[in-house]
Amino acid sequence: MNYYRKLLTFGLLVALTFSLSAQKGNRKGSVTGASTTEAQASKIIEYTNAVIELNNRQFDRLKDYRSVLKAGDAALERYKRNYDPRFPVSFTQTKYPVPAGYIAQYEEAEKKAPAFPEKAEIVQAVKNARASVAKLDEWSDKMGKYFKETQFTQDNFAQYPTIRDSVEYYLSDSRKMWRIAARCASAVGSEKENIFLKKSKVAPFIIPMKNDLGLMKDIVTELYDSVDDSFQIDKTVLPALKSGLDATNASLKKNEDLKGRNTSALTRIDDYKYFYSKAAECTKYYAKILDGFAVERPDYDRLDSDFRMLSQEYNNLIGIYNHFAERAGK
Repeated sequence: MNYYRKLLTFGLLVALTFSLSAQKGNRKGSVTGASTTEAQASKIIEYTNAVIELNNRQFDRLKDYRSVLKAGDAALERYKRNYDPRFPVSFTQTKYPVPAGYIAQYEEAEKKAPAFPEKAEIVQAVKNARASVAKLDEWSDKMGKYFKETQFTQDNFAQYPTIRDSVEYYLSDSRKMWRIAARCASAVGSEKENIFLKKSKVAPFIIPMKNDLGLMKDIVTELYDSVDDSFQIDKTVLPALKSGLDATNASLKKNEDLKGRNTSALTRIDDYKYFYSKAAECTKYYAKILDGFAVERPDYDRLDSDFRMLSQEYNNLIGIYNHFAERAGK
């Protein structure tokens, strides 16, 4: 089995959800029904943002587990070739925990968030994701001990495939579980943010902008979910991915065009145009990836580079939207 090719796909890790900022200027409470609704919505958004932030930090850490897989494969190859106890393999680290501050932030936000229909589902999704990461840590630690304690001398490497497959399985499962949690949180947060966006003087611009970012999130998520852990894709899904890209491009083109629209309230026109220029960069790399997979013999190094650029541009787009939304709310 070519273990090293399978590692390439872990370069695709990306935070596919975006936190919401427009509510920050609307925290002042009062006794009126409307402001009570806004105050509750603000707390829910704080909670969903905390889920997304924890998801983002966890994805950053999950990328580091590649080093465990690489170290295990290198140790297996070396020891099978010539085992010399004088030169033990170096496993400097097998666990990559998220800083405790992010977990505390999440737990505090969960306590403060009022009840809402999807809360139990999101809380459980986060628990499932954290449990999967705990299993990943468990098997990653077993791999380190397997070589550091020279357990392989007792079974002639018989346990290694099981240990390695388990690390790889829980790495994949952790990514999957965190995406589920983040998607649930993103959907709820987006709905609550609309309470504030509809009152904004730039609502005719920021709401379509947010919808376009949502479309981008959907097609990027669908693409990433279509690529398996050996960096392969079922070519039969390419037409559907292309259709999603075409629909996204059509919406971007429509909403980017300011001709005939009243822009008197849009004091940050350059920011608005910048968002759509970066969105075009995202769709450019997305199209390159689809074309790259469509050929008979894909160039995986080029595809890996294009995925990284798509990830970079997409995350830039999230930042641009959040910046625009926060300033628009003032």
